[in-house]
Amino acid sequence: MNSLSPEVALSRISPELRPLLCSVVRNGRVGLDSSSCLRITDLKSGCTSLMPGPCCDRFKLHIPYAGETLKWDIIFNAKDPELPPDFIFGEDADFLPEPSELPHLVSWDAGKPECLLQLVKELLQQYHQYQCQRLRDSSRLLFEYGSLLEDPNYGRSMEIYAGRKNSWTGEFSARFLLRLPVDFSNIPVYLLKVQYVIQGYHKRREYIAAFLSHFGMGVVEYDAVGFTKLTLLLMWKDFCFLVHVDLPLYFPRDQPTLTFQSIYHFTSSGQLYSQVQKSYPYSPRWDGNEMAKRAKAYFKSFIPQFQEGAFATGKL
Repeated sequence: MNSLSPEVALSRISPELRPLLCSVVRNGRVGLDSSSCLRITDLKSGCTSLMPGPCCDRFKLHIPYAGETLKWDIIFNAKDPELPPDFIFGEDADFLPEPSELPHLVSWDAGKPECLLQLVKELLQQYHQYQCQRLRDSSRLLFEYGSLLEDPNYGRSMEIYAGRKNSWTGEFSARFLLRLPVDFSNIPVYLLKVQYVIQGYHKRREYIAAFLSHFGMGVVEYDAVGFTKLTLLLMWKDFCFLVHVDLPLYFPRDQPTLTFQSIYHFTSSGQLYSQVQKSYPYSPRWDGNEMAKRAKAYFKSFIPQFQEGAFATGKL
């Protein structure tokens, strides 16, 4: 099989037939897998060697269908280009389309460039019916097909390819190619959220890095993967305490939560005495370094109040 670019292949086609082939190789997107145009290979000529070229008038058409590639031979007569083409359907020798149901064959007009492409589409419709009939040889596959037809999302757009029967068991498999009902209308909003989450990740990393710089050895642990948590061990006038920083998903839009925890005092339930602060000087417009500086200043102003509460309420 010789693989040629569309333009090179077209240059070898008989000039009278070239408009028909141009429509096929440039606009021939058919079926569910229409990501690329139809291809032609194995260009040959039925003319004598005395006829001046280019004069190729027969070729193999590659058609994507249900995950397979159908290879149909199309045969024109370059000496009489007004005649419709003949088709050989490869391995599907039992596929005998009904000519009366092929309007573009019955009313063939070689002067219309899209005539061949439309004829191929009509043949594919009959080929689909042919494959559906083959399923009758397997009750299981026929049941699966019927179940898919009952779903309006699938029944209207489905390609079927029944494989060859096993010569020993008589069984065969089938491939159903479906167009999934996917709604992409919310994708733009979703992408904005994804972008916001990514920005939040980088901002959290910047925030953690700034705290590592400002508090140095006071850092007990931090989340080095998602950058969502940070724990500090600090001391004020011989009073040691922990500060747990929880960074939200939508940081810096949402403010981090600070949890102050005494390492000496317990509550009546046996838990370390702690206070949660969600409201303190904060601006999402600050960079990580500014946030760390402001947090350090807030710690100094809040610790006397926290220490007093720990001694008054907590138990040693």
